[in-house]
Amino acid sequence: MRRTAWRLWPFLGVLVATAALAAEDFDPTSPDWNGLAGLLETAGLAKVEVEVLPVLDWSKIATEDVLFLLAPQTAPQGEALRSLERFVDSGGRLMVADDFGAGDAWLRPFGIELLDRAGRQQTSYMDLEHLPQVRVNPDPETLAAARRWMATKARLTPAEFLNHDVIDSVVLNHPAALRVTAALPGDRLAVLWGRYDEPGLGWLAEADRGAGRVLAIADPSLFITSMLSKFHENKQFAANVLRYSCVASRPCRVKLAVRIDEVRGRFQGLPIDRNTDLRSGLEVLQRALEWLAAALRGPWVAPALLATLLFLLAWPPWRLARSPQPEVPPRTAGIRRESARLTAIGAWLSHDHADYRRPARLLTAHLGRQLEAAERLEPSDRQGEAVPSARAPSGRGARMGAVLSDTGFGLVGRSQTIDRLVHRGRCSAQAAERLRKVFRELELVSRDDADPLNRSEFTRLSAEVEWAESLIGYTRDPAVVRNEENT
Repeated sequence: MRRTAWRLWPFLGVLVATAALAAEDFDPTSPDWNGLAGLLETAGLAKVEVEVLPVLDWSKIATEDVLFLLAPQTAPQGEALRSLERFVDSGGRLMVADDFGAGDAWLRPFGIELLDRAGRQQTSYMDLEHLPQVRVNPDPETLAAARRWMATKARLTPAEFLNHDVIDSVVLNHPAALRVTAALPGDRLAVLWGRYDEPGLGWLAEADRGAGRVLAIADPSLFITSMLSKFHENKQFAANVLRYSCVASRPCRVKLAVRIDEVRGRFQGLPIDRNTDLRSGLEVLQRALEWLAAALRGPWVAPALLATLLFLLAWPPWRLARSPQPEVPPRTAGIRRESARLTAIGAWLSHDHADYRRPARLLTAHLGRQLEAAERLEPSDRQGEAVPSARAPSGRGARMGAVLSDTGFGLVGRSQTIDRLVHRGRCSAQAAERLRKVFRELELVSRDDADPLNRSEFTRLSAEVEWAESLIGYTRDPAVVRNEENT
């Protein structure tokens, strides 16, 4: 013990001799032992751009910024506290290094407490209790969070990234102790990456909230020039901390606020830089899959999956049953046949005159006989109803008389026949309405006092008659069609 004390006298003498001449603690421009010139030099070697903030103005902080608070002197209150929470929730990265100052107020909203005492550590540098030797050593339960919080820069977990190339232990200088809560709202956790020998306390912690993260270090003196120059592991750890929140696809920048005693402005939530790397997308995907896995472990998963399966099986038939039937049936059949009557109508259309009453009557009679032939009810369905024969009387005069009168198979009879076709499922309601419209137009044109039509109007009406003939032919009983073709 005496030998150790004698070895410390030169080191302590240098500290005493330079203390009177040293600048203010944590001065970013000071190369003295308690300045931060060594930290800025380390940042340059790590290719990190550091912007020193004289005051913290939330109106100038963007969501993609990395904010590093070193030994803050004031606690956030009111709008400053709300801006702090909005910054992290929207995806910002916050790092706080403090021991016995106002750092607790910056960390407590995220489930991390900065205690006003040091944690017990068995090993220390040269057996000095105020210089404990610590490591990044998460417990097995914390490794689950480490697997979920993948590092933004590499394939390493957060603890592995912060401990990268740190061969020996990190030496702290009069550190405080951190304690984390078990859980935060929304299944967000605060965990200890670096633990003391005292259970439940640590020197390095991190919290996950919203889309952002908060890293807490219980010793700001770790980053002063003397601690970085004397201990190589401290310098490597400081470089890891500076690069911890960097994104590979853009320059690494850190905004450093040292001993801030003024906080002003309001965080506006500037747009996030969407030029993120692949690992950021994989992080989002991993969280979504973890949420899905947690949801699938619930007690209602099996009934929900069964209900979904039954719905998927029942939906197509139900949707098909409710969908309207097509006006023109999809299947094809040799129904429409050329006849001398249609040939005569085609020759009639070749003449350049406007009296289309006679061809309209011919089309009405022809289409009426097609509809009459389609009405072939079973004997049990007739119930004494007089059904017109399938064949119309021979002779042109008989056909003309059938058209001009509403007796027999006239307008009323045709409408009833069309209703029965719809009722028997041989025709859709939409097609039936269109068929009635064709008959009505033919009847209007066939009247003696009808207005004359031009060729284009009658051509359109002839096309409608052709469609109606195809539809009526489809609705006919296939057995009857085959019988007529044989006869």
